[in-house]
Amino acid sequence: MGLTDITEKIVKVDDYTVKFVLNRPEAAFLADRTMEFTSIPSKEYANRLIKNGTPELLNEQPVGTGPFQFVTYKKNADGPL
Repeated sequence: MGLTDITEKIVKVDDYTVKFVLNRPEAAFLADRTMEFTSIPSKEYANRLIKNGTPELLNEQPVGTGPFQFVTYKKNADGPL
């Protein structure tokens, strides 16, 4: 997808908004951002996991926002496509 190639920078506008500045127009950018692996994790949570020496837990024990709540994780389980 080349997301790192087309992204010039990501700017925090406020506590609820980020701005993506691209190097060039990219029609598929919004569609690409809806993919599971392009989510934006909590910086504070990620930093805490790194400090604790367990950064892999970011994928195994994620935190949600708003009405979303983490329930369970099954390693190597097939998920919805």
